[in-house]
Amino acid sequence: MRWLVGLLAGLLAGCASIAPVAVPPQLNATPGPPAIITRDSFQNDAFSAWYPAGWRVVTSASFVAPHVVFISPCERAVIGLATDGDDIAAILPPALRADDTPRHRRDDIGGIVILLAATSGAFDTYTPVFMRMRDSVLPHDADAP
Repeated sequence: MRWLVGLLAGLLAGCASIAPVAVPPQLNATPGPPAIITRDSFQNDAFSAWYPAGWRVVTSASFVAPHVVFISPCERAVIGLATDGDDIAAILPPALRADDTPRHRRDDIGGIVILLAATSGAFDTYTPVFMRMRDSVLPHDADAP
């Protein structure tokens, strides 16, 4: 019985060195602007919007203006929201890059650029999704408390 207690004490002492005493720095300061992503909504410091459930969400890096790109499950359409429209044009899924004639639509809602890029065969299918997302965009006032 004493050997079992000794073995357990040894295991506990050995495991204590595995767990960090403090929270590692990468968990205290994660890169990129904060964002709240739910099943069908996105929110960051600059804007919020609805997006279709099932779409992939790609957020901006910490060193560029806030933006987000939503990629359709079939990768034939992307819808991007940005405070600087040049940042979202660079992110295209392979199906869009391979299409000879991708189609685009762009709008501006209170300083937020919204862009739809889709393959020529899918453009009409995704235009209603783009319109719904455009109508849901809510720019956040940077001067608000």
